[in-house]
Amino acid sequence: MAGTQKMRYHPGIITVVDDLVDRLGLELGIDTIAFNANYTPDHENGSIKEMAALTGAVTVNAPLVNTKGALLGFIWVQDGVGGRVVTYNAIYKTGGLAAFVTTLSTVTIDLFLCNSAATAWRGLFRVTGQAI
Repeated sequence: MAGTQKMRYHPGIITVVDDLVDRLGLELGIDTIAFNANYTPDHENGSIKEMAALTGAVTVNAPLVNTKGALLGFIWVQDGVGGRVVTYNAIYKTGGLAAFVTTLSTVTIDLFLCNSAATAWRGLFRVTGQAI
């Protein structure tokens, strides 16, 4: 898979994710992608999507495939201007997640889990406002 790296989280960095990854025996892959204002993810090409620095607003469409129990994560990097908004399709349930920070030169990481009916992607956590 071009642009995909296999990785394991270092124990203790993100305890909740680390525990989930270990319990499920997962190996998360990062898929690096070019900026795309209208993006449709495919979690089968890497479960974490890292888009190039945002140079405009992004709409994230429903994934190509909904697989119950699958994890799908996004890494969003604000460019030197900032203020770039990311809007998720209604299939992504983001209620309860922290507000998305759009300060210039910061990073936001979102992680979703596909529900048992494969009809929704539930937000597990959001880390936002980290310096690049």
